[in-house]
Amino acid sequence: MNTNDSSKHERTRRHLTEKAHGIWLKKAEGLGRELSGFPLEGTLDERCAWANQHGLKVAGIYTRFSTTDQNSTLDQMRTCMEFAATSGFYVPVEYITSDGGTSGRKKRRPGLQKIDALVQAGKLDALILFKLSRLFRNMTEIISFIQVGCEEHGVRFMTVDHMVDTDNQTQWKISAPIIAMMDEMLLDSMGDHIRAGQLDRKSTRLNSSHIPLSRMPSS
Repeated sequence: MNTNDSSKHERTRRHLTEKAHGIWLKKAEGLGRELSGFPLEGTLDERCAWANQHGLKVAGIYTRFSTTDQNSTLDQMRTCMEFAATSGFYVPVEYITSDGGTSGRKKRRPGLQKIDALVQAGKLDALILFKLSRLFRNMTEIISFIQVGCEEHGVRFMTVDHMVDTDNQTQWKISAPIIAMMDEMLLDSMGDHIRAGQLDRKSTRLNSSHIPLSRMPSS
């Protein structure tokens, strides 16, 4: 990615996160939360301090959007922000990270690495995602991230879709592996169909290029 592309990506990301922050404020106000003293232009520390003083915990949001997904990055942010406001969490714009047009099979992603760093640094009370498959497409990697990446650092892990929540130990340890495994199987099945279609098209092209024996010139 060249400098111009990188700058454009950063401007887009900033626009989306600021818009998502506005969505949180609107939702919180709609829920009757008192926001008159909220330091909108304040520093990150000032905003987080205000949240704690008003009974809110601080959460981060991670989104990922690939070419095959139906939910755009902003759609995921909006859903997660509204969920956070409803669940008693404040999400600073600095704690919203995303990876656009990126496969869940790719382990090294800037947005994922940033949110993981925030988790390990103890900056978050909770991490919210739209759904499990935004993390990885592999069940083992998903469960490891939740247990080692979040729980061992005292961070609550939550998803809007399927309502995975590590505060409910029995529920998440049963549901998360099943959901992750089904997502993985679905992706594998889609891959098989795509590969089969590609082979069919290749076979059709090869067959259509053959010269019928009846048309071959005599020696």
